[in-house]
This record gives sequence, structure tokens and C-alpha cells, in this order.
Amino acid sequence: MKSTTDNRYILHPVWDPLLRALHWWMALAMMAQFTSGATLLALGNDMSDTLMGKIDIIHYVGGYAFAAGL
Repeated sequence: MKSTTDNRYILHPVWDPLLRALHWWMALAMMAQFTSGATLLALGNDMSDTLMGKIDIIHYVGGYAFAAGL
């Protein structure tokens, strides 16, 4: 007779590693988009053109990275 306190589990992979990597790729791209966009929106007029250009590049690269993940 099988014991009711037998707690052996069989591990089954739920998500493919490629799908996990793609999920985190898109999550990081979205965070880059959000933070750079919010920074540009909130501080855009008070920043120097050089800093604004660098944050713009981060925003563009984040958008292309997100599109590549799609």
C-alpha cells in the first residue's frame, strides 16, 4: 500500500529555455524603453543635447531589440 505522506515529485520542464530567454530579452527591452522614454519625457528640456542624444540611442536600441524579439 502506498503511503499518503510519500512526497516524491517528478520535475517536468514547463518552458523551453529559448522561450525563457526570449521572455527576458523582451522584458529587458521594455524596461529600457520605459526608463529611457520616461527620462526623456520628464527631463527632456533640462538635459544637454549630448545626454539627450545618448538616451535617445538607448530608446531606439530598446525598440529595435523589442521588435527583434517579436
